[in-house]
Formats: sequence, structure tokens, C-alpha cells
Amino acid sequence: MPTKVVSASTDGVEVFKSPVDKITKVVSIEINNQSASDVTVTIVDTYLPFPTEKNPQPTTKTTDRKVATVKAGDDKMITFEDPIEILGECTIVASETSDDVKITVTWREE
Repeated sequence: MPTKVVSASTDGVEVFKSPVDKITKVVSIEINNQSASDVTVTIVDTYLPFPTEKNPQPTTKTTDRKVATVKAGDDKMITFEDPIEILGECTIVASETSDDVKITVTWREE
């Protein structure tokens, strides 16, 4: 399964883009917070819904898929029993920007 490690950023960091012909699911996230303060991390999904008869020209949607807070100095591993489906671009957004906070995301494509 693919894995990517990113540093915490309030601007958001792209982890992956879900291919159009696949279903991509986040299976786990590890947050290693070695900063001096608690940090909140959000898995954000940005996608363009399929056109429908009612909405032939949909606009891009941004959805928070999971939010987790980790105390200063802690390392938290979250494995999702029901993996989080990402429809478009998976981005990690944090409550602070710090190289002292490393976020490891693991996903699979089906």
C-alpha cells in the first residue's frame, strides 16, 4: 500500500489524487507530534461531483473526512476499520505549520 509522510501545514499538503477509474481509501494515519503544542490534523477531500440531470455543471466540493487532535510530544496511530474513501484530492491540513509534526498517511486503491 502506498504511504506518504508530510509535515504539518496550515496551508494543506497534497497526499495523493484519486484516479478516476479507481476507488481510493485512507486506511491509516499516524501523527507524530514533537512540537510544543497540541495539533489538530484534518483529512480533506476536494473533488468534482459527476454531472447529473439536476446539476449538469457541478462545482468543486471540499469535505473534511476525519479530524484528529494529538497532544504535544505524543505519537498517535489511527487505523480505520472502515477506510475513508477519497473521491478526488486528499490533502492534510493542520492547526499549525511545523516540521516537528510528521503525518504518515497510508492508502489503497481498489
